[in-house]
Amino acid sequence: MRYLIFTIITMSMIFTSNAQLKMKRNGFGVHAGITASNTYNLLDDFTYNDAVDPGSGFLVGMRYNFKLGPLPLGVCSEINFINVNYNFPQTSILYTYADYSYEYISQYTGNYSLNYVSIPILFKLYLGPLNIHAGAQVSQLISGTRTENYPAEYDSSDMTPSDIQDPYWNSTVNGTEYWDFEEMDVAAVFGLGIDTRMGLYMSLRTAVSITPVQNIDLANAYIDTYQLDSNTDALERIVSSQMTVGWKF
Repeated sequence: MRYLIFTIITMSMIFTSNAQLKMKRNGFGVHAGITASNTYNLLDDFTYNDAVDPGSGFLVGMRYNFKLGPLPLGVCSEINFINVNYNFPQTSILYTYADYSYEYISQYTGNYSLNYVSIPILFKLYLGPLNIHAGAQVSQLISGTRTENYPAEYDSSDMTPSDIQDPYWNSTVNGTEYWDFEEMDVAAVFGLGIDTRMGLYMSLRTAVSITPVQNIDLANAYIDTYQLDSNTDALERIVSSQMTVGWKF
């Protein structure tokens, strides 16, 4: 009888402990990490822009992860503050009108540093502690800078404002004012992760923006108003690799 009672108690403890370990994958967590960003456009077969130097940034955020019972499936929602950095090259843009064309060449290189609040929704396939995840991400551009590398002797009074919230970065076409930057970014997300039973989790993923950095409505307004022989496929979109480490509490 004693052995039966001991066996029942032992099995109960093992079952309870195992259930608690499994539940470690469920719940809220906080995380932080780094980003490395580049750009692409739809005219170059979705390849990276070789002229752009990838820059490093950071992200911090929190998540709620939910594993679907005994199934090897899960859902994870996050809210993150993401800083994206990349260097832009000297650019050349050919504008073509009905009877003539001209080429605009930017004078200077520079750097973008853009801050987003992002909400990714991810679906996970668990392979033991590992998971493959994919989903969509919606981000709001809240602040940032566009800094040009001027020569040392350049008159500071003629410099372009770096803060993208400055009124300088608003353009008016046919009486309608636009912000030069796209406020909302939509991206596809895919990657690999680890959700350990002790609460530690890690992720390595890539977010590929579908919307461009520049305001697509403004670009279309210019194209329609001036009958430009171009389209918004040439606008640059962000590709960001993200590595995070977090803890479930």
